[in-house]
Amino acid sequence: MKPAIRKIVTYIENTLIEGGKEAPKPLRLIGVAAVLTNPWAGRGFTDDLSPEIRAIAPVLGELLTREIIAVAGSGEAIEGYGKAAVCGTAGEIEHASALIHTLHSATITVAPSAPRPISPSPICAEGRTPRS
Repeated sequence: MKPAIRKIVTYIENTLIEGGKEAPKPLRLIGVAAVLTNPWAGRGFTDDLSPEIRAIAPVLGELLTREIIAVAGSGEAIEGYGKAAVCGTAGEIEHASALIHTLHSATITVAPSAPRPISPSPICAEGRTPRS
């Protein structure tokens, strides 16, 4: 099964002044999202989501990773990452979560040669610490 990806959306935010002070280095936040057809929508309760997860999650993870690295310029430029998913009314939130909370999503190794580990966090920038 190949994922039916309708579109890729990219968002870039550059913060130059924070709290009334000019940032020594602008903080760049990049978001990349995919809009795809939910393979479980309208099917009612599905006992085993794993066939679709194994088919879609690696493709989706690789695609989004490639897109964000292209926008950032390199994997080494990425200091942290987060994941989120939304599901339409014909599906369940578990459907969205199934595609991003899996070892098959391939979104963790964006910069194997980075000078520091990259871990999921809401904010992780120079001179700042992730929020708990």
